[in-house]
Amino acid sequence: MDFFIFFYYFIAMDKNKNIKKFIKKYSSGYKLINKAIKLLPDEVYDFRPELPDAWSIKEHIIHLVESEVNFYLRVKFSIAEPGKDALVIDEQKWQKSFSLVNESVKDYLVLFKLLRKIISGIFASLDISRFEEYHLIHPKLGKFTLAKMVEVYSSHPYFHIEYIERNINLFNESRNK
Repeated sequence: MDFFIFFYYFIAMDKNKNIKKFIKKYSSGYKLINKAIKLLPDEVYDFRPELPDAWSIKEHIIHLVESEVNFYLRVKFSIAEPGKDALVIDEQKWQKSFSLVNESVKDYLVLFKLLRKIISGIFASLDISRFEEYHLIHPKLGKFTLAKMVEVYSSHPYFHIEYIERNINLFNESRNK
């Protein structure tokens, strides 16, 4: 009996370490994005590579922030109303439905930074051992725990940074021709 209690405790501690690691990674997401685009001239934001389904840097940033707004709601709902259906955004429809001409990347970055700060504060106020209890029901993923959400959203900026850096490189190549 004591072995099983120890084993369970060991597994729980390992999960808690992973959650802490993802929370730390999540907290640094704004700095990563800001560092990548901080010194870019405005015209780079709207540059769209001539590649299938490519997005501009502005579209990547706005998508990140829209996803972050959704994540904020998911965090709150998973804690206050565990088991509720997760709000799912069709990013392709959103991308095609809104004109971004007058949208400010800098304004979106301010919102991104603020949301990351607020959500990180929520995480700090919670008992990490309960991150598996807090959950939503996702139409494709099923039970979507707060632990899994933190893992997914901590990696989201890293996914987009690759495309942002690709766009910067392609923009620079196009100007050097």
